[in-house]
Amino acid sequence: MGVVGTNTLTASTAGFPDLEFIATAELYVAKADLTVSSMVVSPGNATAFQNLTVTATIANSGDFTTGSAFDVRLLIDSNHLATTNVAELADSAETEISFDVGRLAAGPHTAQVIIDPDNDIDEHDESNNSAGRNTPIAAATELVAGTPVRNISLPDSMELLFNLELSSASNVVISTSGGTGDLDLYVHHGERPAHRDDYKCASGSPISTESCTLNAAEPGVYHILLFAWDQFSGVTLEATVGGDPVPFNIELVFLSGGTTEQDDAFRTSAAMWERIITDDIYDYSFVENPQPANECISGQPMISDVVDDLRIYVSIRDIDGPQPILGRAGPCYLRGISEHPIVGMMEFDIYDFDRITDQGLLIPVVLHEMGHVLGIGTIWSRYPLHWPTCDHRLR
Repeated sequence: MGVVGTNTLTASTAGFPDLEFIATAELYVAKADLTVSSMVVSPGNATAFQNLTVTATIANSGDFTTGSAFDVRLLIDSNHLATTNVAELADSAETEISFDVGRLAAGPHTAQVIIDPDNDIDEHDESNNSAGRNTPIAAATELVAGTPVRNISLPDSMELLFNLELSSASNVVISTSGGTGDLDLYVHHGERPAHRDDYKCASGSPISTESCTLNAAEPGVYHILLFAWDQFSGVTLEATVGGDPVPFNIELVFLSGGTTEQDDAFRTSAAMWERIITDDIYDYSFVENPQPANECISGQPMISDVVDDLRIYVSIRDIDGPQPILGRAGPCYLRGISEHPIVGMMEFDIYDFDRITDQGLLIPVVLHEMGHVLGIGTIWSRYPLHWPTCDHRLR
């Protein structure tokens, strides 16, 4: 009787002693073959303040059922953390399992998933039952709402990471103040981006005073990154949770206005955009970096104060008489990191503006052109879609 594996059969024929037949055959038995087809440790780029989950897909790539349930074990840094039992798995089938790891200390770690650690399942290959992942955990300092972290210092081009944990949805303002030097503030919710450019909120004025406002912020862990654009010291970081939402603000400066109806169309359009845009943007200070008069639009004074959040200079004047030019609009100065507009301009020909007023198109036209000042269709070249009207990107 043959056995599993290679078998040799030798036969000879009576009367022909020199004639012999030799045949080799392998007796095959169907078996299971368990593998880890995928393994993910989430969230990626985690910090010591985030709970980790290991998710693995267990596949039976063999040609026979496992015949019974089997264990799957999770090791963290080669130490047994948890074991789960998986029901019998048919051939060519797969199942997904998850382990709640919790928080790990900052530093390098490894996670390993092992299927059938005691070899209870007879398989084609017992050497492919595990998978592992390197799981580095970033160091971070806890930021508690209402408890400022003071006297923060950092050398040029270095980063410092904080975490704020929000237990329920709320309005949140994260800000830095005081000290000397130039820092940038980045805030992100959820999985920490690999690079600061991918953080949701970026505040980068040319001083140490920065802020990120998150109205109706979701619960969870928020990553707060301080980057030293230039070395800074003596800075205070704090988080304010609760209170009223901080609205987006559009400031209109009429250099040469039109009729009351026309000026009101600008105010109505600004109010509509303020309702559409839900979050505040950090104030931008021109105090230490004033911009000359007439650079954004003719008649614009020197800009040497603080802008919250967007200032639009409005001019209704004679450009070229009736037609063809109705006007122009766009941003003049952009925030250096986020590229959100700080100052913009809207200029209309008085003759054509009177015509669209008579046609009842005043608010639709002003609302549309104000969208260009906000960046719609003007600074999309960054992504890239359209050339900007004007572009002075400031620190």
